[in-house]
Amino acid sequence: MKYLKLTLLVVPLLMLLNAFGVWAIASGLPSHDGFVCQDPQCYVCEEEPCDYLLEELQVSASNGPSGFTDTQIIYMQWDLANIVHTNIETATLSLTTTGVQDTSGTMLSLHETGNNWTEDTLTTTIGWDNKPALGAVIETQPAPENENQIVIFNSSALKEYIKSQATSSEKKVSFALRFSSGTPQSMYAAFRSKEHTEGGGPYLSLQGPNAVKKSALRVAGLELQWPIVGALVLGGGISFIWRRRAVQRRRL
Repeated sequence: MKYLKLTLLVVPLLMLLNAFGVWAIASGLPSHDGFVCQDPQCYVCEEEPCDYLLEELQVSASNGPSGFTDTQIIYMQWDLANIVHTNIETATLSLTTTGVQDTSGTMLSLHETGNNWTEDTLTTTIGWDNKPALGAVIETQPAPENENQIVIFNSSALKEYIKSQATSSEKKVSFALRFSSGTPQSMYAAFRSKEHTEGGGPYLSLQGPNAVKKSALRVAGLELQWPIVGALVLGGGISFIWRRRAVQRRRL
């Protein structure tokens, strides 16, 4: 009988927590990131070692006789295979600069793009001429003007794009980052990549009711994340202590 009572208590609690009570976060660095450059000299290492080419993501543009022109574009990709798209309530993409030049008054735009690339093929096989096409603009933010500055994208359009990609057959989401406007003759910004030795690479955070990320722990058909497990353990511990004290009071 006591196990039946426990079951009748735990199952509704799990359902309540799963629907409303605890928010889980799925966060991480991209599975692939890199950049393409209009000038092949961008990939030439001037001095050894060439770690900066791996640790940085570079974006640039210029104003010339032909108008505003992209000269470097950043690409980032995340694997969404284990993401529960219906539970995504907020999405935040953050990038940290390693250096900037002539970015005052300029704007950065985050675009949708295709998934048919990897960081290994982006510069060696795909390159500038075959780069993934830019899709719709997801969000635009002022360009950073200082080193170690964090640029954040967190619009509802970003969330909806990720949710749509999580339901696709590929279950991947890719972004392209470029300058979309600016008056300087040339503008440049570099960001930490996922390989940066000090960390701080592109970071995607998906947050919502349990569980944003699928878990191997399943109870009563529910995907359980560690926030819920922790809440249950805490509740069980409080209940145990309360019952022990009740028993002690009766003995007195």
